[in-house]
Amino acid sequence: MSPRIGRQVKHFEAIDVKNINAVFSEDRIYRYTLEMKYKDRENYKNTMTVILKNPSSADEKKADNTIRRVEKYVYEKFHDVAYLNILNIFAYRATDAKDVNNALMTYGLDYVVGLENDRYIKSLVKESDHIIKAWGGNSGINKKLYNQRINQVNNLLAKITEKQNIPVYRVDGNGKGNDFYPFHACFWGSNMKLIKYSK
Repeated sequence: MSPRIGRQVKHFEAIDVKNINAVFSEDRIYRYTLEMKYKDRENYKNTMTVILKNPSSADEKKADNTIRRVEKYVYEKFHDVAYLNILNIFAYRATDAKDVNNALMTYGLDYVVGLENDRYIKSLVKESDHIIKAWGGNSGINKKLYNQRINQVNNLLAKITEKQNIPVYRVDGNGKGNDFYPFHACFWGSNMKLIKYSK
């Protein structure tokens, strides 16, 4: 049974929709990257990379609610950021976490991570000036395997961000979320503060 892919919405108005780049697997089961820029930031070159749980319906033409929240939040909080990259700890596309878990329990961790995912994570993180972790809790996904994947991603990120001195943040969801399970971007509000990870 195919996972449910939810509805799409318009990208945030400051996004240059004509120049969005999305990398999908050939069968579109996986989305590895979503790369975009803000229209009115021509004088800036900084790049923000936000790392979420798994992709849903967003693509080159339309966003989903989570992506739109990220686009708006980054635009309002980081006035020096011209480019925004979206990555995920799992590249498997599904709107419901239960579909991610079904695929995980049926086919294994590597299947939902996606064959090319870590390569794209490494590549885009190296090009970043800021990172926000935003994958949230396991939401019904097998906790042991979810934690295993978080550890993999955290280890991968640490090697790059510490070497290049790239600041890493999470959003304070009014006391919700922590360093291991950073508050998921689908709940971000413009009044929420950023917390910087200590080295």
